[in-house]
Amino acid sequence: LLSIAIITSAVCTAQNPVVHYYKMQENYVQFTENDEGALPAVTKSIQWAKRNNNLKHLLYTYQDAAFYSANAENKLKFMDSCVQTARKTEDAALISKALLDRGIVYYFNFRNFDKALEQYLLAAQSAEYTNDDYLKYKIKYQIGVVKSYLGFYQEATQYFQDCLFFFANNIQRN
Repeated sequence: LLSIAIITSAVCTAQNPVVHYYKMQENYVQFTENDEGALPAVTKSIQWAKRNNNLKHLLYTYQDAAFYSANAENKLKFMDSCVQTARKTEDAALISKALLDRGIVYYFNFRNFDKALEQYLLAAQSAEYTNDDYLKYKIKYQIGVVKSYLGFYQEATQYFQDCLFFFANNIQRN
């Protein structure tokens, strides 16, 4: 009976590498953003993912660590780890999302618009290797926001118009 449970668990984990992540996330999902009370459980999840060489689990848990950290420098360190982990997966969508999230930390927590733009442009490059149009336009929107803050209003307007067209068409279709 024990061997059946072990085999079933191994098969489920192999088929979906984030099953265990969601189970561990239940230990801290009730915390709010910047509530470091979640970090002990997040740290356990990071340790589990490293021990089991589960890159997706590790990536998602680094995102959680950034979300629950109150300190901007720590948020950035966790997002740096997230980007490094995403690159190890060689999955363009995961890499793009991690770069987008790191850009958001630069934008929101540091008000470093140049660094944010740099991350968004890298995210856009990576997103070109995906079929995820929503991701591509989410990134374009963020590029538009930062370009407007940097004073590139015409460029920002073009990004916003592209996004408006994309999202308006997709809302009507859905």
